[in-house]
Amino acid sequence: MLLSSKTYQFVFICFISLFLPLNLRAQENGSRKEQKVIKIGVIGASVSAGFGSGNNLSEALSAAIHAPHAMTNLADALFFMKYMTKSPKDAQRLKKEKVDVVVGLDYLFWFATGDKTLAQRKSHITQAIEFLDDLNIPIVIGTIPAMKGISPMMLPKRRIIPEKDVPILNEHLNTLLKTRANMRTIPLAQWIDCLNTGKKIPGMDQVSEKNLTKKDVFLADGLHLNRQGLVFGAAMIVAKLQEMNLLLTQSNATHKVEDILKTLAKNERSLAIMVLMPGGKLAKEAHLRFELPKIRQIHEANMTKSDKSKLFMKLRSLRKDNRGVDLKGENPYQLSAFPTIPDSLVMRVRAEGPRGGKSPWRILDLNGKKKKKKNMLVLKIGEPISLVVHVVSRETGEPIPGVQVMSVTESQSYLKNLKKLPPSFSAKANTNGKGVAVLTGLGPEAHELSLTIPGASKPLIEKLSPGQNSVTIKM
Repeated sequence: MLLSSKTYQFVFICFISLFLPLNLRAQENGSRKEQKVIKIGVIGASVSAGFGSGNNLSEALSAAIHAPHAMTNLADALFFMKYMTKSPKDAQRLKKEKVDVVVGLDYLFWFATGDKTLAQRKSHITQAIEFLDDLNIPIVIGTIPAMKGISPMMLPKRRIIPEKDVPILNEHLNTLLKTRANMRTIPLAQWIDCLNTGKKIPGMDQVSEKNLTKKDVFLADGLHLNRQGLVFGAAMIVAKLQEMNLLLTQSNATHKVEDILKTLAKNERSLAIMVLMPGGKLAKEAHLRFELPKIRQIHEANMTKSDKSKLFMKLRSLRKDNRGVDLKGENPYQLSAFPTIPDSLVMRVRAEGPRGGKSPWRILDLNGKKKKKKNMLVLKIGEPISLVVHVVSRETGEPIPGVQVMSVTESQSYLKNLKKLPPSFSAKANTNGKGVAVLTGLGPEAHELSLTIPGASKPLIEKLSPGQNSVTIKM
């Protein structure tokens, strides 16, 4: 049967309407795939590595860039110990990674710093630049700042660059770069000078809603940047790259401090810990005790070097002297700016009340796997539990006085070494003349405990049941 011309027109229009949008979308997806990935390498010392700030420079720059990009972070907090040997290797790695631009905010700092003569400082700066000569790509390097107010515990005065030498060294740097068209400077020295003298940094209005001061950007040691300071540095670098038309533009990156901070916050892992008393009221006073991964376990974990460094920094205050954290007031305790933590690293926490009560041990779910909304952990302190232990002779049934009885948390594998039992996991008491010992201050997980008598010819272990408040051990 022959179709009319109108029917042919209708079929043709339907064909076009169905397949033309698909074709356009395919072209659009193809153009997206062809969009170049911007590759940025970061080199330098502890400031770029994010010492004490919670984020490193690579992460801050990544948060600022909207276009497809890849970061190669080679900044190292231990750069001061190995800058002469590490720098050539970093250059080779950057060349292998085929990065498009290199950022070295504090790259030159340790080449110029130390117990050296002016001639040695100039010589080391020359070597630092020569290490990068094989990279025929844009490189932006921070100038050498005059540092003031550095804690002597962080950097002894004899190792700080004399203020009179700073302009000489920067002039030497400018001379070196005159013959290297691919290398340009970031005015780090000018920024630090303005912060030291209280002057406004040129371009501050462009990157921040408020005029940041030295207190706003530096840690107490006077050497390292805090989080806001690191993000400020990243914003100024982005603005500089945009100004120089080096890959970044107004449309594919932001140079606003506030925007970068918001993006970093979205990528963080955090947890709020709320403590309740036995009656259900918020605890006004409590103590958090943490069980944390060992340093060796973190080293062996499947994490990036940057995330491992960040986790070490975050756990340092919790690990200090194994004292935990004292809570005052009713506000939840905040754990924030943590990296993604692999399942192999288990962290636990318990709350201890002022009258001896304890909460059960709970796993810190910092990745928020079990939470749909706000990531919060509630710890409820229970009333302290007492356990009456009767020790009798296995043969005669007579009570045995003067025997030490100790409770042990089996799940912590502490049975293997009773001498290393921490107080928070154990209680101990000696039997009286009637062969009775009372263990007090046990937490709500007392049913997970086992009882043992150190020094016995055989390990004597008696399992407990939930709710059990007395037990007899035969020996």
